[in-house]
Amino acid sequence: MALQCRAPKVTSIVPPPPVTWSRRVVYEPGRLRDFTIFERPLAGRRVRSIAIRDPYACSSGETRQWIVELVHRMVGAARAVDHVAVTTRDADSIQLYRPETTDEQRGDLLRRWTLRFGATPRLTHQALSRREKREFHDRGICAEMEDGSELTWDLGRGVEGVMNLRRECSVTLIG
Repeated sequence: MALQCRAPKVTSIVPPPPVTWSRRVVYEPGRLRDFTIFERPLAGRRVRSIAIRDPYACSSGETRQWIVELVHRMVGAARAVDHVAVTTRDADSIQLYRPETTDEQRGDLLRRWTLRFGATPRLTHQALSRREKREFHDRGICAEMEDGSELTWDLGRGVEGVMNLRRECSVTLIG
C-alpha cells in the first residue's frame, strides 16, 4: 500500500512556496546528515499533523529516540505542529533484539516524547499486526499543512536510515 495522506479540503487555491531546497537527498554511511529536506519546507508554517509510517520505527529504544529527534527538527522549523501520528508494526510482528510488548514500546516512546516535547505536539501511536495488515512496507512521513496542502517524504530505509550514521538512505520529497 502506497503512503498516502488524507485528501486535502480545498477552500482556496494557495500557490506552493518557492522551492529552495533539494527534493532528493542520499545520505551516505559515516557522513553527517543535512536535514534541510525536512526543515525548509516546514519553515514558518503551521502543520496540522505529521504522520510517520515505518514498520520498524519502534523496534528498539534507539529507533524510538530517532523518531523523537527527527520530529524535534521538524517541529523546530515549523511555526507550530498540532499532532504527530506514528504507525509501526506491533512487537509480535518484528524480530526484536530484546523481547518487549507493544505496550512497552508505546510507553517508552511516550516517555521519550514527553521528555522532549511535553504535551505539545500531541502524539498517537498505532501498532499494526502483520497477521492483520500484511502490506505495510513503505516508509515515509506525510505533513498536512494548515492551508490544506501536503508534503510527503519517501524514506528509503525509514527513520533509522535517515538518523543512523552507519546507514545509507535516500529521501525523496513529494508535494
